[in-house]
Amino acid sequence: MSTPSGILFAKAYEQQHRGLLLEAIALYDQVLALEPNHPDALHFLALCYAQLGDLDKALVLFNQALELHPQDPGILNNLANVYKKNQRWEEAITYYLKALSIAPDYAQAHNNLATIYALQNAYKQALMHYQKALEIAPDLTMAHFNLGLLFLNNKQLSAAKTQFNNVIALNPEHTEAQFYLGVLALEDQELDEAEQAFQTVLEFDSEHTEALTNLGVIALKRKQNQLAINFFTQALALDNNHVAARNNLAATFIHFDRFENALTHYEWLLTQDPNN
Repeated sequence: MSTPSGILFAKAYEQQHRGLLLEAIALYDQVLALEPNHPDALHFLALCYAQLGDLDKALVLFNQALELHPQDPGILNNLANVYKKNQRWEEAITYYLKALSIAPDYAQAHNNLATIYALQNAYKQALMHYQKALEIAPDLTMAHFNLGLLFLNNKQLSAAKTQFNNVIALNPEHTEAQFYLGVLALEDQELDEAEQAFQTVLEFDSEHTEALTNLGVIALKRKQNQLAINFFTQALALDNNHVAARNNLAATFIHFDRFENALTHYEWLLTQDPNN
């Protein structure tokens, strides 16, 4: 027979899964009023606060849960995630490694640890843990995407493209992977391929300013100046502070001998950054 705390916990978990975090918190608090040392309630309550951005509260609760279950790799991983969000890199690394010492096949912990090594430009360590994550879970989309970013940032463009294609194979609606495939195609002057990728991004996210800006760049390369102006203008309508779109728009106006229009945009850019 289910206990009162068990029934409340199930309801709280359901609300959390639905994204109703405040409702979930209220129910987890009721569970803890009945069972102050309920480890799962502490753990998932901590997750709620982390999702809401209250990282200090989340840290307190994760540590309470960890005192009750010091060998729980899930708690260790999630505690590390909070330290990572706080940019407390060494503490995050410590807890990811603890999680992996208990559960060596914990693919998400390998991926999470690798992201920190990537931020620290520790290429070999990042590569090792991304590859380990994908050995364990070949369909872990986030690991393919993050590995693609690692390769991209280290100028291994062909390898990056492979990983972003892997992401699209797993999730055709992954707009950022599609965007980076466009960037790589543009880098190779494959304008048709790049255009198709950026247009696909816009099908899923019509307000993707970077895709609009890059479509403007493609139009410029094809000497379709008015089309380029249209794309840059659309990007600025969505984000008036988009420097690349405004720079490109001003340069296009110069090419058209529309100096007054160009001057307006260059003056705006200089008010934002006098050293531009």
